This record gives sequence, C-alpha cells and structure tokens, in this order.
Amino acid sequence: MIDALSIMGFKRFRSVTIPFRSLTVLTGLNGTGKSTVIQAMILCRQIAENPTTNVVQLNGPYGLGLGEAVDVLHPEATNIVITVRVGDAVFEHVFALPDDRALNLVVESKPDSPPPVLTGHGM
Repeated sequence: MIDALSIMGFKRFRSVTIPFRSLTVLTGLNGTGKSTVIQAMILCRQIAENPTTNVVQLNGPYGLGLGEAVDVLHPEATNIVITVRVGDAVFEHVFALPDDRALNLVVESKPDSPPPVLTGHGM
C-alpha cells in the first residue's frame, strides 16, 4: 500500500506530500490537483513497467494527455526537474525536461526496484 505521495515541481504542485490511508478519496474543486496526483503516479508506473526506459511519455499511456514538457513544469519551479516520491524516499523518481517542446520527460533517477503497487504485484 502507498502510505504517501510527494510531488515537487509538477503542474499545480510546487511541493506537496499527500498521506494515504487504506481508503483515500481525492475530492476538491476543479483545478485543485486531483488529476495531477493520478498523473504523477502514472509517470512512475511507466518506469515500473519498463525499468530500462530513460524517458516517460506525456501523451498516450493510460490516457495521458499532458501536452509538452513545459506544460507540466510548475510555473514557479526553481529548476527544470520534477520529483515524485511514492511512499518512502527509497522510491524517488526524478524527471528532467529535455526541452520545452518535448513530448516526454527524461528519467534522471529512479528507484532500484519499483514500488510493488505500481507494477500490479502489490494490488
């Protein structure tokens, strides 16, 4: 089970940690980041399903339609990386923008092994 998700520099979130329980429901007004939470997990799942990859697609997999790299970077980001931690810091994913118009993100670093919940083995 995922006990927390931390997102830095991705879309709406400059930096946020969201705790998870046995049942977590994402609710809120439009534009508050519900979809962004799911999209961040989908980026990590792309790595979990293909651990040798060094890029993740922003459009296509699992219905993602995120546009270009510049569209997913937080507007006040101080650097051009996006970090997503699934649970413990052991499962940290760092993505870099190859250029503003790119349709993918470069995987700068990833966990040695994926969180089981993202591969389908922990579900």
